[in-house]
Amino acid sequence: MKENSQNQLIRRRRLSMQILVCDDNPYMVNRLFDLIQHQISLQGISSTFSIVSNTDDLHNLDYTAFDLAFLDVDMGEYNGVDLARKLHAARPDAVIVFVTNFIEYAPSGYEVNAFRYVLKNTLEETLPEIILLALDEYKKRHRVVSFSMASENIDVPVENILYLESNHRTMIMHLINHPRKDFHFYASITLMEDALSPIGFLRVHKSYLVNMEYIEILQYGKVRLKNSVELPVSKNNYTEIKQQYISWRGGLRWNIG
Repeated sequence: MKENSQNQLIRRRRLSMQILVCDDNPYMVNRLFDLIQHQISLQGISSTFSIVSNTDDLHNLDYTAFDLAFLDVDMGEYNGVDLARKLHAARPDAVIVFVTNFIEYAPSGYEVNAFRYVLKNTLEETLPEIILLALDEYKKRHRVVSFSMASENIDVPVENILYLESNHRTMIMHLINHPRKDFHFYASITLMEDALSPIGFLRVHKSYLVNMEYIEILQYGKVRLKNSVELPVSKNNYTEIKQQYISWRGGLRWNIG
């Protein structure tokens, strides 16, 4: 019953990707493109590529359009980490992979929530697997939650859900980066927890289920989310709640391939 409920609540949007490949070396950018396109095509995914080797072209990009990006870190006068900052600000859900010769730049990736860091001298060995992992991550970030409200079927992308609040028999879905402030519909918080906890939601209180992506501070008795939202945290279950959050956050740490 639980599995059926999850399948009804959560589904993936149709997979069609915009991919940015950026390196100031024309040979390297074409090499990357060939490897990435080959692996993407093997997965049967519709994709459109923007290939950039002239950094002057970066000023003309629509950063909101990209789902997946493979970025060189050191591009002469242009810093690939700065480019990643722009992309992350425009599309927080974009999956960013750094491709470079310089291992010392690795810590910079945490600032922009980079997914992986690939060394150029291991591309053929490591990049195919990292592409598959990046696609899995993209799919996770592009699920939608489906529910009915006033006889209308509603789909809300998971990344637009800040938290859910249970008020008697009514579920209030509080939104972020969305035209609406919230949705009200009938559902139990237990059902929502069963469906959403595997994809990054945490039950911090009997009445609140939060999107861990938007947690800024979690401490004894309260949690602060983006948009300056503060919610109570169960003091009796705080140790378990904290451990679940630490485990989830630790799973986001990317490695070097």
